[in-house]
Amino acid sequence: MMEAITETIIEKINTLELARDGMDITADSEFADLGMNSLDFIKLIVALEDVFEFEFDDEALDASSYNKISDISKYILKKVK
Repeated sequence: MMEAITETIIEKINTLELARDGMDITADSEFADLGMNSLDFIKLIVALEDVFEFEFDDEALDASSYNKISDISKYILKKVK
């Protein structure tokens, strides 16, 4: 399930064109390394709320709480279980 969540996150990053062109995105990719700023992070969170049909907690909206894609994957996994 974790892998599917991670794949969905990566797909959304690509669909929303949030990462720098040509970046190889993995679960260990850091948002800052992808060139994402705090506004990009919020765009991603809103898109993921639509996909997974729940709202992220307010503290989850703080980009500094999550550095890597895997951090968001773990958060979503906890919420959808």
